Amino acid sequence: MAAFYCEKTFYLAQRDIVLVAGHLVSGTVSTGMAVDFPHEIKGPGWVPIGGVQTVPFEDGRQLLCLLIDYELLTGSPFMEFSDLHGKTLDLRSLPAGF
Repeated sequence: MAAFYCEKTFYLAQRDIVLVAGHLVSGTVSTGMAVDFPHEIKGPGWVPIGGVQTVPFEDGRQLLCLLIDYELLTGSPFMEFSDLHGKTLDLRSLPAGF
């Protein structure tokens, strides 16, 4: 199974998405896969990844970012995005027709 280490999260209001910034620990990631926001941190579980981008940050580093549609997370109002910081998140392919 693929895994992604989350360093930071950002909400981009103008695009209504959440950016999960970090790096791959194993495997690969692409648009259309899913990431697990664990129930242990009050997350919704598996959510589809709407996009994957490398983003330059002011400190000179470039981080891989998973783009998640904010609406997919509204069913988990008690999850704090900062609870993802420092966590390794599982990634998987979505079944056809998801």
